[in-house]
Amino acid sequence: AYLERLERIAPVAAIRAAGFTVIADPLYGATAGLLPQLLNGDLTKCVEVNAAHNPLFPGISGPEPVEQNLGKLQRAVVDGQATLGLAFDGDGDRLGVVDERGVYVSAQHVFALLAYYLLELRGLRGPMVRSVNGSAMLDRLAQHYGVTVIETPNGFPYLARAMQEHRAIIAGEESGGIAVALHLPERDGLLCGLLLLDLLRQRRNPLSQVLDELRGIVGDWTYRRLDLPLPPARRDVVRSRLQGVAGPARLANLAVVDESRLDGLKLYLENGAWVLIRPSGTEPLLRVHVEAPEPELVDRLLAEARQWLGL
Repeated sequence: AYLERLERIAPVAAIRAAGFTVIADPLYGATAGLLPQLLNGDLTKCVEVNAAHNPLFPGISGPEPVEQNLGKLQRAVVDGQATLGLAFDGDGDRLGVVDERGVYVSAQHVFALLAYYLLELRGLRGPMVRSVNGSAMLDRLAQHYGVTVIETPNGFPYLARAMQEHRAIIAGEESGGIAVALHLPERDGLLCGLLLLDLLRQRRNPLSQVLDELRGIVGDWTYRRLDLPLPPARRDVVRSRLQGVAGPARLANLAVVDESRLDGLKLYLENGAWVLIRPSGTEPLLRVHVEAPEPELVDRLLAEARQWLGL
């Protein structure tokens, strides 16, 4: 029933006929076998790596579709001259992507690509929802298409609630969990992978070139996250500092034009870059998130944010 539902939402028959070669990596998890069932049977071919159900997740640090876990997928894409590599986390709600060159595509860019697909090719209009650590690319897309962006605290329950309240067309988080209005207000990695394939089918270009299209609208953006140890004994002190102390007026010679305490401390800089400092809700870590137009600026902002924190 689930696969039949996906076929009603995404043009699976057209994707099957597109002649793609897709490498899927379920990371030993729940999606194993599903994408080949959907895509094989016409000109498109889908093959899997790490396809056995295995709760030990051998050879990976955990079933997360993040770059350090996708080396086998990257090699398989290059060796198989594939159109795309798609990876899914253990329960299938998060998506990781490797382009036709074997290059990992950040979750922030995947989120922006799917928003671009819904706005440009599906013609949807409505608010878009992102967590506080989500990409500024969504804001640039919103300006281009005349829609709004709603920012929530980190955690998908906040995103799902906002998605329903505001009738949003898409909601996403930094870790690769994305929901679209065509389906449920919940993350679905398989559906997002199908929509990404439909974007390539309609654009008739490889993913690297479609990313260039996206950059033509939103500009160049680089995102990094730094995880710093935060012992429980220091957690309350750091949290009170983030809530009660004024943030810096400048970082990396850029003026801080606004700040938010929605979830940690988020600093918005004059060129559209941003810095977010927040304690993890699940681990003894302090996370520093940065997005900026140049990789060198990201490094400077991370270093200066850490210096401001005294860590």
